[in-house]
Amino acid sequence: MSGRSDGSSHNGFDRGDRASRETNNASEDALDLLARRTYQTYLIRLRTANRTRLRGQLWNIPLVTSAVVTLIVAVVSLNSPGVYSDRTEVLLVALSVLTLVASIIVPSANYAVNAERLFSAYRGLQRLSVDLERESMRLRMAWTRNRLAARASHEYQEILDRTQNHSGADYWSVVRAQGAQQRVKGGPPVTIPASGHAQMVASWCLTALPVVLAVALLPLLWPAILWMRGG
Repeated sequence: MSGRSDGSSHNGFDRGDRASRETNNASEDALDLLARRTYQTYLIRLRTANRTRLRGQLWNIPLVTSAVVTLIVAVVSLNSPGVYSDRTEVLLVALSVLTLVASIIVPSANYAVNAERLFSAYRGLQRLSVDLERESMRLRMAWTRNRLAARASHEYQEILDRTQNHSGADYWSVVRAQGAQQRVKGGPPVTIPASGHAQMVASWCLTALPVVLAVALLPLLWPAILWMRGG
């Protein structure tokens, strides 16, 4: 999915929040607003890149685990069919399907390539953010600030268009982290809606899913271990 021009999550969870912030910061000009938006977007894209890379790494765990468990179950069943009772064939089919699904998910999701693209976008946004903050402090004339904002906004949109958009969970995770920093400095609390919390929980569950699948396969090794110890 391509990036939105405003840098928001594709589900639009931050529209009202962004409108409120821009209303409260009416004294800021276009350059200040773009600098603040670019800074937040590059933080979100970094989180998205890290999440994508982590999911790609975690999905290799059930892929390897299911293949190893399938091999062990097959070898043990050939030597002693009674170890896994009369459901060995069903178990082997289930393990084979799981291995097939994991082997399809990893390449089709293209986690490594997407993570690299997102990280490249993060670096571009980071450089743009630093430049905007420096120029915002240096420039004083309104027309030069507006001209720079227009030019930088075009670059900002191009960077977003080159990568997939971040999720609502990534956006709210950054908002929560920024809110925690504000509280430490004595700033006002940041309220995250229930939908934002639901997005973060769902994202965490999807990230943890491959680990749960791998752990669920481990009890299947116990009959084989007992058989080898007794054999």
